[in-house]
Amino acid sequence: MECRRAARARAARLQARRGNLVTCQLHKLIRLTDPLSGRLVTLLDGTQDHGAILKALLEFAKSEQVDLRDNDRLLTDPDEIASVIHRRVPEVLQALAREAMLVG
Repeated sequence: MECRRAARARAARLQARRGNLVTCQLHKLIRLTDPLSGRLVTLLDGTQDHGAILKALLEFAKSEQVDLRDNDRLLTDPDEIASVIHRRVPEVLQALAREAMLVG
């Protein structure tokens, strides 16, 4: 799924800022399983294109505010972090769509 202007309801974006449980459009609680997914939900306000979202996620991962892992291995190499983010964003967007987490 491409995130040209993917969006998530404001309430879920606020919930994602506070923790890893968010409410989907079907009023079910969904657990965000990793910090990257949570941060992605906070960025889905419908104003940012794919490139802006990727840039924000890269800055988030490199800011040392979060430990980004791939297969339970802590990522520290900036090129590897970028590669994992580019690979995982479409996967996370598809998962969010399956869980009725996207609007519009």
